[in-house]
Amino acid sequence: MGQEELKSDRFKSDILTSDNLKSDIFKVLWIVLLLAAVIVLFSGCGTPVVSDAVSAKGLSAESSEVQNVQRGETPPVCGVSIASDQSAYQVRLYQIMQKQAEEKGIRLIWKYADWDASLQNRQIRELIDDKVDVLIICPVNSKSMLDSLKEARSREIPVVNLNMKVDAYSAVYIDTYVGASSQEEGSLAAQLTTDLLPDGGKVAILEGTPGTDPQIYRTQAFVDELGDRPDIQIADIRSADWNRQEADSSAKASSDTKEASESTSVSATSAVEAAAEVKKAETGDTPTIAFVPKVMGQAWWDYVQKGVEEWSKDTGYDVIYKGPTEIDAAAQVQIMTDLVNQGVDILCFSPNDPDACEAICKQARDKGIIVISTEASGMENIDYDVEAFDEAGMGGFLMDQLASSMGEKGQYITMVGSMTMESQNNWADAAVARQEEAYPDMELVADKRVADDSDAEKAYELTKQLLQKYPDLKGILGTGSFDAPGAARAI
Repeated sequence: MGQEELKSDRFKSDILTSDNLKSDIFKVLWIVLLLAAVIVLFSGCGTPVVSDAVSAKGLSAESSEVQNVQRGETPPVCGVSIASDQSAYQVRLYQIMQKQAEEKGIRLIWKYADWDASLQNRQIRELIDDKVDVLIICPVNSKSMLDSLKEARSREIPVVNLNMKVDAYSAVYIDTYVGASSQEEGSLAAQLTTDLLPDGGKVAILEGTPGTDPQIYRTQAFVDELGDRPDIQIADIRSADWNRQEADSSAKASSDTKEASESTSVSATSAVEAAAEVKKAETGDTPTIAFVPKVMGQAWWDYVQKGVEEWSKDTGYDVIYKGPTEIDAAAQVQIMTDLVNQGVDILCFSPNDPDACEAICKQARDKGIIVISTEASGMENIDYDVEAFDEAGMGGFLMDQLASSMGEKGQYITMVGSMTMESQNNWADAAVARQEEAYPDMELVADKRVADDSDAEKAYELTKQLLQKYPDLKGILGTGSFDAPGAARAI
C-alpha cells in the first residue's frame, strides 16, 4: 500500500536538522544530465538560435544567435510542465534551465501544475497544440499521463520524463528519463541518519504531497534501510506538502525526536510497525494490535489476512484479525467497539461505512488507542490513513482501460460494492471525471451508479437488468472486487 497521512497531533518531538550534502550533489548531477538530454533531443531541430529571453537582453547584433533570428530562423521551443512551484528545488531548476536555455538559444514555455494531475494533462495538451519541439514533464501523478504521452508520440514530439518516473506502461512513450532514484535517496537519508544517531534515538519523517512517487518510495526505502537498527525509532510521520513553512510547523509539533528526515509515505505495514514501536516505547510492553476488515471469508480480505499473519510472524507482534461475516456496517462497528473495550493499543480497519465508524474511532483515540484506517481518506478521527492507490490516478486509469475497450464511444455505467465504501466511490468519481475530460463520445447512463453489496451473484443479476434497461450499454466500470466477475457472467 502506498499512501499514508498522519492526522494526529499526539506524537511530540524535537527536531534537529542538517544539510544533506550528498543529496545536493545528486540534484546538481541530474540537472546537468537533463540539460544534456535536452540538447541532444534538439540536435535535429536546426541551427541553434537565440531565445526570446536572450533577445530581450539586447545582445549585440554581431551575435551569431541574433543573426540567426534576423535570417528568419525559428528558435527551437521546449515545453516544460512541472508539478509545483512550492518546492524550492523546482524553483531552482527553473532558474538553471532558463539560464541554460538562454545560452543555447532555446525558448522555454514553462508551466506549473500546482499538484493537480488534471491541470497538468491540460497543460501538456496545450503545449502539444503549441507545437513545441520537445516536452519535459515532471509528473504530478506518474500513472495519469498515458493519453498525453500517446498524443505527443503521435505528433513525433520527444518527451523527457523528469524526476518522478511514469509507470511502466506509460514509459513506452518516454524518450529518456533524467532524475535521481527515489529509493536510493531514501536509503541515503537513512545512512545519514545512522551517522547522526550512532547511539540510536527517535526519528520524525516529514513527507511531501500524499500520493506522489517521492512520497511513496523514499520513505519505504528509508524504513527498509533502518531495518537493522532497532535502536532508531520512527516516532512521527507528518505531511509537509513540499512546503517549508509547513515542514517547520510540523517539525516544531514533534518534540521528542533527535532527527528529522524529509521523505515520503511508508507502507501500511510500516505504519502499523511505527505505531507499535511508539506504543512500546510509551508503555514498555508489547502492544496489542487489532485489524478489522470489511468482511471475513472473501478472497480480497483472505489475502489481506495472509499478509497480516506474515507480518505478525516477521515482526513478533500479535494481531487480532476479526471482522463481520457479511458486509454490514453495524456489525463491523460492534466488533470495533468490543476491541476498544478490550483495551487494544492499535486499531486498524477498513470501513464499510466511514461515517458510521467516526464515533467509535473518536472513543478509541480518547483512550489513547492509535487508529489506522485504509480506504477511508476522508475520515477525521484517525491517526493514519493508508491508501493503496492515488484515487484520482486509479479512477483515471480504470476509465482509460474502459475507453480503450469501448473504442472511446458508447454508453457505460459504474458499479461499486456499496454506496458507503469511500474509496470505491472516489475511484468511480475520478473515472467519470476522466471520461468527461477525455472521452466526449462516451455517455454515462441515467442510473449512473449501482451497488452489488460486494456480491458477485448480485453483480450478475444487476448486469442482466442493466442490459435489458439499456440495450446499447457497451461498458461497465466496476471498482469493487466482485463487480467484474459477476458482470462478466451476464455478458
